[in-house]
Amino acid sequence: MHVNLTLLPLAEEERNRLIGNEGFQTKSLNRDLTDYYITEDGYLEMTPGPDFSDEDWIINPLDERFRISDANGTINFYTSVRDETYAYFEFEALFLNGQLQSIRHLGNNVRTERIQTCFWTERKRLDSTG
Repeated sequence: MHVNLTLLPLAEEERNRLIGNEGFQTKSLNRDLTDYYITEDGYLEMTPGPDFSDEDWIINPLDERFRISDANGTINFYTSVRDETYAYFEFEALFLNGQLQSIRHLGNNVRTERIQTCFWTERKRLDSTG
C-alpha cells in the first residue's frame, strides 16, 4: 500500500522518520499482491498483481491502474522504522463512496486484527493521464 506521507496525521518529526518507508503493509484489502494507493486527492487506486490462477502467473502487462470508485470501509496499514527504536506506526483510513474521509494514527504499539475491512464492487480504468 502506498500513501503520500503528507496525508498522515503526524508531527513533522515523526513523518520525517517514515521517509523511505512510504510503502505500507495491510491485510484490510484483497491479499493477492495488488498494489494499492491512497492518492493525494483522496482516492483509492490499484494496480492488479499477478494472476495466480494461471500456471504461468500472468503479470499485469500494461501496468494498468484502476480507481476504486465505491470503496467503503476502513483500511488499516502499518510499517516499522528500522532504526535504533524499531518504531511501529499504524493508521486507519476511512473511505465512504470511494472518497477518503479521514486517516487516524492508531499509535506506535498497536496490533489490530488482520481481516479485510474495505469492500467495493466497481473499479474504473484510469487513462494514461491518471
